[in-house]
Amino acid sequence: MSERTILIVVVLTVAGCARVAPWERGTLAAPHMQSRVQPDADRQIMTVRELAEGATFTGGGADGNGAGCGCN
Repeated sequence: MSERTILIVVVLTVAGCARVAPWERGTLAAPHMQSRVQPDADRQIMTVRELAEGATFTGGGADGNGAGCGCN
């Protein structure tokens, strides 16, 4: 790469940086501000978490055997 190309990449990268005040961070963290690369990924992750958490409550929650599918 030429020096000019590297300079352009660096300038564009730095231009995207900004200071955020503490009271603005809540707004930026809101769900509607998040990028959605894979819209179905959240649903899949929640399903896996529900299965894993359900497995810890199998058998009274003491042993934690199984994976929420009835296997031991």
